[in-house]
Amino acid sequence: SRGLGDVYKRQGYHQVNGRFTLRNADSSWRIALFGENLADEAIAYEISSTGIRFGRPRTIGLEFSYQYGGAWK
Repeated sequence: SRGLGDVYKRQGYHQVNGRFTLRNADSSWRIALFGENLADEAIAYEISSTGIRFGRPRTIGLEFSYQYGGAWK
């Protein structure tokens, strides 16, 4: 028997993530398009007496980085 404080955790799941990065010749700047949880799976990873916790929803973003004076190490 389980009490109110018990937690049920889902074991193992898969997400589709991706990242595409472009850099200039000396690598002083880079731009990246990324996506996380691209299939937008609603994954319940914890169920307890206080509710259900879900993973992050689909996230898509663009990053730009510039390294003044030289390349990224």
